[in-house]
Order: sequence, then structure tokens, then C-alpha cells
Amino acid sequence: VAFTLNHTRIGEIRIIRPDGQVRWISTRGNIIYEKVSGKRQAARLVGIVMDVTQQKQAEKQLEESRLEYKNLIETMNEGLAIVNENLVLTYVNPRLPEMLGYSPEEMVGEHVSLLFDQENFGIVSAQFEDRKTGQEQPYTVTFRRKDGTELHSLVAPAVVFDEQENFLHSIAVVSDISEQVKANQLLDKILQERKLEISALMEVSQIIVDPLGFEDQLKNILQRLSRLIQYDQASIILNEESQEISETDQQNIGENLSRPLLQPFLQRDLIDSQFWRGETLIISNFSRDRKVEPGYFEIIKEVFNPTSHELESWIGIPIKSKNSLVGVLSAHAAQEDFFTQEMAVLMQAFANQIAIIFENKRLYKQARTTAAAIERNRIARELHDSVTQALFSVRLYAEATRKTLVAGKTSIADKNLQEIIDVTRSGMGNLRLLIFELRPPVLEELGLIDALQKRIETVEKRSGLVVNYQTVGKVGLSRDLETQVYWAVYEALSNVLKHAHASKVDLTLNFQPNRTTITLSDDGVGFDPATLKSTGGLGLKNVAERIESFGGRLEINSHPGKGTVLKISLNH
Repeated sequence: VAFTLNHTRIGEIRIIRPDGQVRWISTRGNIIYEKVSGKRQAARLVGIVMDVTQQKQAEKQLEESRLEYKNLIETMNEGLAIVNENLVLTYVNPRLPEMLGYSPEEMVGEHVSLLFDQENFGIVSAQFEDRKTGQEQPYTVTFRRKDGTELHSLVAPAVVFDEQENFLHSIAVVSDISEQVKANQLLDKILQERKLEISALMEVSQIIVDPLGFEDQLKNILQRLSRLIQYDQASIILNEESQEISETDQQNIGENLSRPLLQPFLQRDLIDSQFWRGETLIISNFSRDRKVEPGYFEIIKEVFNPTSHELESWIGIPIKSKNSLVGVLSAHAAQEDFFTQEMAVLMQAFANQIAIIFENKRLYKQARTTAAAIERNRIARELHDSVTQALFSVRLYAEATRKTLVAGKTSIADKNLQEIIDVTRSGMGNLRLLIFELRPPVLEELGLIDALQKRIETVEKRSGLVVNYQTVGKVGLSRDLETQVYWAVYEALSNVLKHAHASKVDLTLNFQPNRTTITLSDDGVGFDPATLKSTGGLGLKNVAERIESFGGRLEINSHPGKGTVLKISLNH
């Protein structure tokens, strides 16, 4: 390459040396003119020659790097934008317009406010001001596409300054996180559903101990269930009573209808196996499946009496107590394939509660002339505390699930969700088993003093507590009063174990001819007795109510950090 500028000849030449090496040289020279025969003629050339091979190689590498960088920017999966100090777009790579539905020409030269609603532009503006101070933390923002839809994104910013630390421009790499946001929204929805389910189950556990009639308890449970599952109608069919109970009504349907409806739950092979999901019977599509079990379908329609367009799906959940069929919790919907396995699991939990209520009714009839009726209600209230503990665990797992999903650890989140299901199911089972314990067998066998001693040895001492257990005098309590005292001390010890964080406990039972005094002290964390009403825990509340029921008195002396002393006094 050679050219002449102001009589100076400049050129670059590629040469091959004798040894075969390729070099680049740069020449620069001036033409010397002389007059010959009165005319001005070029006489000679004076110049210099320089080896510019390294410079040419550097230029080549620079051009290759530029092309490589350009190719990287233009083919990257993320969007990239450059804005000047006025938030005007000066460059976008092809991916960003593609993500937002624009062409590059429509974006370059435009203010970034084109791409956001007012709220999100406020976020971008605030972040841009931080960029000017050199801060480069990633942030999330929602773009507005050309068609008006939203693009949830993660923006990783970088800022460029000149040598005098003056702002030149800001670069932003935009990643589409819409799927992650959808997953988080789905998680929030699931957690909200689980929260509603837990809340409903807590309400149902309270219904068990409410002084309502049997039918009203069942109606209240159906009302709670209808808040969680949007079926058209639900009913409870009771086996022995041949009775149907819905949210608002109850009626006798007769054995001619109740027996064939409930019989498959006693003899599964009466119904085709395709309709069974474990112990649950689900008919997903009446129009499609009618020919498989036409007789049973007609029974369902006659019992629940919907019009033809109101019953397309039906579900039946067995209500069992001590392996006996109490009845069936059923629901129907006008939508095909409405009932899912998740719904069946939730309805089974409600069916377990109904079984408890049924057993409570039976137990009440058997024991209403004795103190056992009072004891039944006591134990039911105490069981509420154990349910609360189980649901507290469910809440912890739910919070842990949110954190693990935000962190992208979906496998751990799946395990936590399974734990939620297992803890809830286990809690319902424990509630069902314990509700009927009216008088502890150990008390029958050993008496009050030795029964408490056995409790201390098998629970407190194995938990690492040092217990000083003393008795004074001879027990002279009636059978019922002895039971009440046992449970009062039992619950008080349980409160120490669960909440006091104590290392030492002193328990003294002082029996006098007409008066008994029980003192329980611990060296635990203590509490402010004035907060008992606001905390809502049933432990000490149960103790106090039990003691008041037999004319006793409870004194509580406690201070935060200084342990607790309970004194129970009763005259007899």
C-alpha cells in the first residue's frame, strides 16, 4: 500500500526474506527535484524504511478480538444494552429486542422509559443513580414488552468511566427469569393453599371440643372443607343411622339407599378397580363411565339427587373408627375429572376428624352419667395442644420449602413438602388414638404416687432432667380426684419438658387428712404469668381449668430467667 501526501511518499509493503520469514515494512520518503535544461525534474528519492511487523500483528489480533467480542455479544442468550448518562439506549444486542418484541432500530436512540411501567421505571432510575457512584449490584425488574406483556428479568449492571472518573455509559446484561418467577408464584400459591388447609384443620380440631350437637359439628366441618375444595356439594352418609348430613340439611335416606352406597367400602370387589385410589372411590366422568357400573351410578344420583348436568364427578372417602366403617364423606361436581389425589388426601384428614366426633358421640352416650364424660372433653382439649405442635412443625417445613426453592434447591423442597404431608397425616392419627384415653392404665395399676414415679423415670429422666420427687403423708383421694390430680401433674411436667428448658425439677406431694398440696418447681427460663392469656397455649390453661373443676387452686410464681414454681392446693 503506498500513497503520496504533500510530496511525501508513504507506503506499507509485505516482504518475504530469503529465510522465508514474512515481514511488514513501512516506507516514508521525499522526492528531490532539480532543474535540468531549465526544467524541474525528479532527481532522487530520500526516505526511511521501518519494520512494522509487530504493529501489524497487534492490529490483526485486535481486529480478531473485536470480531470475536462482537460475535459473543450478538449471539449471547442474554440481552445486552448500553445507555448514556441520560438513560438513552445507544446499543442493544440482537437478543434484547427479540426478548421484548422490538427491532434494534426501534430501540436504539429511545429513552429506557419506553420499556417499563411507572413503578419499574422508578426501580431502574434509582439503580442508575447507584451506577453513577460505581455500585454494580444485580437487581430484578419487570420489562414491558411491545405487546404489553411482562418480562421478569435479572439485570447485571456495569459502569464505564473515563480516565478522569467521568461517567461514560452503563452496560446492562438482562436475563429472562420469567420461569423462576412463575415457579415462585406457584410455590406461593401452594403455600397459601397449605396455610388455608392447616388453618381449617386447626378450626376442625377446635370443633371436636366445642359443646355443639353431633349434627352441628359435622355441618361445621363440611363448611370448613368447602372453603378449600370448590365442589358443588358435599355430604356425610352415616352407616348405622342411614342418614345424610350436608352443610345446611340432614335427612334419613333409608337402608335401601345407604346400604348399597356404602357396601363397596366394605367389599371393594363390588366396584371395578379402575375407580379406586387406595381406599378412596373416585368416579371422574359419569357420562363416560356410566356403562361400567350403571347400578352404582344410579344409587349415587338417587341419594344426592342432582340434575343431569350437576353431577359429572363424584368422590367417596371412608370414615373409619377402630377398623369399623362409620360412614362415607362424599362430594360431587359438575366438572369432569374434578377430584384429584391431593383432594382425596385432604378429605381423608377431614374424614378422620369426623370419625373422632363420631366416637366422641358414642363415648358421651356411654359415659354421660359418670365423670368419664368430663374427662373425655378434657383430653380432647389437651389434644388440641399436640395438634398445634404438629402444625407448628408444618409451618417450619413450609418456610424452609420457600427458602430452598428461592435458592433453586428443588429436590430439598420436594422432601420438605413430603414432610408437611407426613406430619399432618401423623398428627391426625395421633389425635384419633389419644382422644379415648379417659383414665391411664398405669394409674389403675400403680396408684397415683407410683404412676407419677414411672412417668418421671420413663420421660423426664430419659430426657436428661434431674428430678427430685418426694411425697409426704398417705394418699386419701377419691378415684376421680386422683385421676384429676394425676393429669394436672402430668400436664405440668409436660410443660416443663416442652417449654422450660430446665435441667432440674423438684416435685413434692403433701397429703394431709383434709388438704393436699402439690409443688412443682424448675430452674428453667421462666416467663411472665401476665402473658398467659395472650399466648394462647393450652398446657397451663388445661392445668388451671382441671384444678378449678374439682375446687382446687393454682398459684403460679415465675419470672423470666428465674424458673417457675407451681403450687396446687385442694381441700377434700
